[in-house]
Amino acid sequence: MTGPIRGSGGAFDRTIEAIGLAAAATRLAGVMNLLQSVDVTPTTLQLKTIAAARAARTTAMTKWTAVRTVDVPAANVTLKAAGLETLAVK
Repeated sequence: MTGPIRGSGGAFDRTIEAIGLAAAATRLAGVMNLLQSVDVTPTTLQLKTIAAARAARTTAMTKWTAVRTVDVPAANVTLKAAGLETLAVK
């Protein structure tokens, strides 16, 4: 990229990665899959792991909402001013 948004792509990628949504989803899916594969009551450790994974997911979703509703629109203002295509979140 050139002009006023030069270098912002890497920063945006790091922001998305820092949100941790993929890691939270992977952790929660792993524990849930393990529990579904056996017919026993979850252990205290498994229940704590599920609670931690759900909390991480909630934190990640809060961060993603901020990126989607604040950072992306701000980036779109800069992109539009530079005559470039804006970002769309689907």
